[in-house]
Amino acid sequence: MEGQLRLDFDKRPTESVRHALSAVSCPECRFRIDCGGLDQVNLFGGCFEHCITKCDPKGCDYACPYNKPLFVNLCREVGGLENQRCRDLMPADNSAFPIYATSLAHEYCRKKEVDLPFVVIPIESLFSMKSGKCKLPESTSSCLRSKFGLKPDAMVLVECVDQDCTVEGFWQNERSAGIIAQLANMALVGATVPNFSYFYNAPRTQTLYNRRRSTIIAERMSQAGLAPIIHLNALTPSDWKWWESVLSDNPSVNLVAKEFGTGLRTRSKGIDDLWRMECLQDRLGRSLHPVLFSARRYLKHAVDRFERLTIVDSHPFHLTRSRRKLTIVNGKPKVVVHKTQPGEPLDDLYAHNVAEYSRYFEAAFASTTIQEYAPISRPRQVEPFDLELT
Repeated sequence: MEGQLRLDFDKRPTESVRHALSAVSCPECRFRIDCGGLDQVNLFGGCFEHCITKCDPKGCDYACPYNKPLFVNLCREVGGLENQRCRDLMPADNSAFPIYATSLAHEYCRKKEVDLPFVVIPIESLFSMKSGKCKLPESTSSCLRSKFGLKPDAMVLVECVDQDCTVEGFWQNERSAGIIAQLANMALVGATVPNFSYFYNAPRTQTLYNRRRSTIIAERMSQAGLAPIIHLNALTPSDWKWWESVLSDNPSVNLVAKEFGTGLRTRSKGIDDLWRMECLQDRLGRSLHPVLFSARRYLKHAVDRFERLTIVDSHPFHLTRSRRKLTIVNGKPKVVVHKTQPGEPLDDLYAHNVAEYSRYFEAAFASTTIQEYAPISRPRQVEPFDLELT
């Protein structure tokens, strides 16, 4: 995008005064080349401040050099914490991705096949994260779609965005149970890479370890013939620049994932990260297609930034379980009680709720005014931020 203004990761739209100042000890840290340093000036000793004063190797499982035996083992497990190139990722076909995709945990109270062209299924619905054992009778395309009451030609995306216990179970059992190989046999449109956590209150070496695990899983998926959708976990400008390098090395990849259900539930943080994703898109010079989990409340902000996107949540599923019916009246969503008889199937109600919910999101792209689904707090005033010329 030569000749155009380029956004800078170091300048935050809602924090124009703080420009990524480093902790005092960062310049002398031997991990800074790969880590990039912290922007938390309140930590005099950097990310190892608590390790120096309150280190408990027996009760800590972080990849921390102050716990040398564990640190060495974890580094060997991922081949070192250095920033290694991640190339030849298999791209997913984003033309098949709708504006809204429903997340379906199981076939609860449904008797018929549901006519959904695109569905997202959580990884924990397919595999036990304690043992890695597949919950399906067979790891096949037909068995998967039959189990969830889907049509044979339904497109399925597997969601590996979950809580720490689930993604850690995925990592521990992936090789021994052959999870990725089994997923590759289910005719999926792709799978999101597990969102290994980045912590503000942990050594940055743990972040480097989790980042390395993400790229390893993405590479394994690609080698198995399963398109990975990388999850853009990031805390600092350096983290975003790392993902920029990964996407630069894989110019055919445009689908990326981001979840807003945990650390980004705070509205200001969520808006900041959408802004950084736009920043990433601009620096790459090509359009990205974000797959946003639990991001309904950020719909307008996302629509303003990306030509194409996909919102994923399980709202129609939970409405149906609660016997609630969703309708769109004058562009506004309305939910009413839908009484059913004991044992009455919920097929029609679920299909209706998904259709109406999808219509709500599709209307967002046809209108400059988007009716928020639920009352939300007023966003903070976004302050001007600097732009960097290319």
